[in-house]
Amino acid sequence: MQKAMLCNLSTYFVKALDGDFEKSAARTLKLPGCDSDIFQLFLYWTCNRTLPIGECTQKIPNTEASATRHREECVYLVRLWAFEDACLMPELQNAAMKALLNEMYTHRVPVEAVREAFATTAHGLLIREATMKEAFRACIEYEDGYDTEEKEVLDTIPGLFKGFTDELISCCGPTSYQCRHGSTCFSALEEDKEHYMVYECSVVQQATASPTKKQKKIPKKKRKASIDLEDLE
Repeated sequence: MQKAMLCNLSTYFVKALDGDFEKSAARTLKLPGCDSDIFQLFLYWTCNRTLPIGECTQKIPNTEASATRHREECVYLVRLWAFEDACLMPELQNAAMKALLNEMYTHRVPVEAVREAFATTAHGLLIREATMKEAFRACIEYEDGYDTEEKEVLDTIPGLFKGFTDELISCCGPTSYQCRHGSTCFSALEEDKEHYMVYECSVVQQATASPTKKQKKIPKKKRKASIDLEDLE
């Protein structure tokens, strides 16, 4: 990839590819929360301005293969959103969120995706809210819901139970288990998805934005990829 292409995407790359990187002999940039799978999605989007996953907008037969595809794609999309949050690329964040909402509209959110969202992003970020609400919907609206093993996974996610109780009170009231909003308050069912989109701005706008308008950074994670950028120009 050309250096100019990366720098045109985000001020993160502008800062990362200047100074010490220019003087470094290794010419290797470590990207937070990015392994080869996420980098391939990032590269695909950079070249095509679309994502190759999360395009399903209607239910497909619930086979083992489709369930595996759905689970893997939801996890990838959560990780991609978190990576772009760290690298200040809201346009790709929104593309990942839209794809994730499509996936969660057709099938219940996998517990692995919920766990990934809570493990890799900070409290209060939209990816947590979206996956938490869909997990809540799966628990109260789907006949099959989650099995015992999946519920045990949900039980280990810090902060999820509080999110469930807050959503229960907000959605159903203190004495009912039925949604007062006709289920339209759940992230994948809302007609207006703008609530889950982050503010998009140009690199110039990012550079001049006040600290309160910049994206929050995700916590440091163990998973990092070292991307060889020898061919940067």
